[in-house]
Amino acid sequence: MARRVRPDARRDRSRKYRSGDLECGGSRHKNGSWPGHLRHRYDRLLWLFDGTADYRVARRHDWAAPGDGSDRALRDHCRNWTDLFSLAINITILNRRSCNSRSLNLLIRLNCKAILFDMDGTLVDSTACVEATWERWARKHGIDLHHLLQISHGRRTVDTLMEIAPHLDVESEARALEREELTAREGIVAVRGASQLLRGLKEHQWAVVTSASRELATVRLQYAGLPVPPLLISADDVFRGKPDPEGYLKAADHLGVLYDRCVVVEDTPAGILAGRNAGMTVLALSTTFAPEHLLGALCAPDFKQIEFSFL
Repeated sequence: MARRVRPDARRDRSRKYRSGDLECGGSRHKNGSWPGHLRHRYDRLLWLFDGTADYRVARRHDWAAPGDGSDRALRDHCRNWTDLFSLAINITILNRRSCNSRSLNLLIRLNCKAILFDMDGTLVDSTACVEATWERWARKHGIDLHHLLQISHGRRTVDTLMEIAPHLDVESEARALEREELTAREGIVAVRGASQLLRGLKEHQWAVVTSASRELATVRLQYAGLPVPPLLISADDVFRGKPDPEGYLKAADHLGVLYDRCVVVEDTPAGILAGRNAGMTVLALSTTFAPEHLLGALCAPDFKQIEFSFL
């Protein structure tokens, strides 16, 4: 018996391949994922580690997702997929499939001259400790915790306080929070793969650029069992904190490495903006924020899926 076809069926099928808001074309499901008929050889960069697509990268460069802010600065930093490639940094994405899983895994290989790490959420998983400290402070002062955490991660304590509670004695409150953080140890561990990576690096190949004080950074690195870097740029060493690039520029100057030969590893929007403002390649870890909130940066869950080689 002949198969009946609706008159508009062909038109519906062709419409499937014309997505108006995705530059590379292809159908898009409600969650932003694409099927396997991607047509461009670099389209694999748009896929996350669970096999879904990072629609944040796939969309136009001037588009910002709801909840990520609509101001001009954020829209300007939502990168197109072409920005994942640097003329000075060689980035290779390899497909890997686990023998025990059908999900897609990626191995990211980066060639550079120096790696500049953030600390909290990048080398040291201190999210539980940091958020517990802020929760106690917010409850004491009647501050909305959710709003506070949205702006505090990756920034200096004094900058957060100036924005969230300018009516308080900011310097005094910052010192009190610092004293509490120095003794807090809840949930502090090294990010997966960080210890092995750091112990294989030479002194001139890496530095830490953190929004924490030098004392706090040293305490947390040692407690997590990680080496303290020979070059540590802390909140004490800069006039302007992240997202200003001052810390990353200072680190590159001390190492004697060109800015575009450095890879910045970050976990927050403020840190990502700082690395980009410094003209450096940025790799994001999804330890603190979900990938869709990391401004379209090349993203990995931890260091186990990243390999570095040096020029």
